[in-house]
Amino acid sequence: MATPFAVHFALLIGFMVLLLTAAAVDTKDYLIPNRLSVAIVLLYPAHLLTSPIPIDWLLSIGVAAATLAVGFALFAGRLLGGGDAKLMSACALWAGGEFFVPFLLITTLSGGALAFAMWLKTRFNVAAAEGPEMDTTKPLEARPIPYGVAIAIGGVHVALSKLVGA
Repeated sequence: MATPFAVHFALLIGFMVLLLTAAAVDTKDYLIPNRLSVAIVLLYPAHLLTSPIPIDWLLSIGVAAATLAVGFALFAGRLLGGGDAKLMSACALWAGGEFFVPFLLITTLSGGALAFAMWLKTRFNVAAAEGPEMDTTKPLEARPIPYGVAIAIGGVHVALSKLVGA
């Protein structure tokens, strides 16, 4: 029989695998399938039951709902993709009140670094940037950025923080 810590550890690994899958798919297709965000949310109750430290699940739900509302507002303003908003909200559920600020900070910094790297690639190596994935005829600000990568980095930080704190 598995110990509660082993189950909790496996759930955190599952959370990270789903995040890395979302990042990989977003990098390839500029799309985050809903099933990945739903799977992350569906793992959360088991995480609650196996966590060695108490979790304020009501606060976590509130943080996730607020994140989803802000994400949809950003989506309506064409500043964030719909899949990004849903993945960010699913990660916010896991982050809860305790890890939400670090999650947001790491996600934002990672997103900025990703945008800068894409700009550098386009600016200094246009030939490598051309292709079906990147339309270099569009202005830089109109090109998609696979922000799921940044969200995954923030989410992995949450999972590792929970693991270290466990």
